[in-house]
Amino acid sequence: MMIIQLSTRPISLEAPLGSEEQRLGDFIADDRAVSPLEDVSKQELTEITAEVLSTLSSREETILKSRFGIDGRPTETLKTIGERFSVSKERIRQIEKKAIRKLRHSSRGERLRSFV
Repeated sequence: MMIIQLSTRPISLEAPLGSEEQRLGDFIADDRAVSPLEDVSKQELTEITAEVLSTLSSREETILKSRFGIDGRPTETLKTIGERFSVSKERIRQIEKKAIRKLRHSSRGERLRSFV
């Protein structure tokens, strides 16, 4: 088995390119960085989601936020939410379904659809 090795000198990311003001590191994308467009879209989605959910009853809003982990909350099961509201998990499922139906079949949901 033959292995071919290439020997190259390492190049510093601070090495100048062309003019003194430009450096090699300036042209390498950071895959972990959030683009400004993504950041603005995420912020807008958060604001619109809050506005749309606030049009529901406070119970419906809390249930949807808890079920889907909105506002940085951890997602919760029907059973856990039911215990908090002192109702069955089936009742929580019914309230969740009704709230989602309200969002789907009204102008409220239109504002969120543009993000899908």
